[in-house]
Amino acid sequence: MRYRHVILLFSLIFATGCSSDPLTYSEYQTYLANPENGLRKIRNNDGIVVAATLLPSAFRKHRLPNSSSVDSTVGLLLTLKYDESSKPESHHDVAIHGVRSLEEFLRRAEKLNFAMESDLKLVCGEGVYECVLAVMDNSYGLSNERRFSVLFAPLSKEDVELFTSENIELTYRDQHFGVGRQKFLFDRADLLRAPKLIIEKSEE
Repeated sequence: MRYRHVILLFSLIFATGCSSDPLTYSEYQTYLANPENGLRKIRNNDGIVVAATLLPSAFRKHRLPNSSSVDSTVGLLLTLKYDESSKPESHHDVAIHGVRSLEEFLRRAEKLNFAMESDLKLVCGEGVYECVLAVMDNSYGLSNERRFSVLFAPLSKEDVELFTSENIELTYRDQHFGVGRQKFLFDRADLLRAPKLIIEKSEE
């Protein structure tokens, strides 16, 4: 087991050195949004699109420059949105999809804002990880999509599966939008191939 981890760590170092040319922040967003690069997985469920994006540490550090947890956690972006080709004309916010009463909406809003962690799980090799943080990025106003930044942490100081397993599988257990259990399987090699990010200095 220890030998396998050493091999995987060596592969990580080697792959990082083989990254493509650095990208600006805008270019990086385009790179992440392209499913062909392997870091974004999309499921369309009768008009509701669920997407998961595995975020490289360089991109996360740019989004959270003062966070000390980037290198010690795995971060993803979970997106729920309407498929524009089938979006009901009367619906302006995916958060109210299927809601039948004010009480139901209030319960959903509380869950989406404060308790999404219980619906998310990550499997890396033999390690099973509960979500330690899930934050809705755009919680104000009406929106055709809702985005959640989610984090997973190691089970212990000795745990390396989270950072070395060949596959990374996210499970989202939906309780509100009728899409059921969604699984997204990532290849760590795609994460290691992600380009570096150009840090653009602000002009004074």
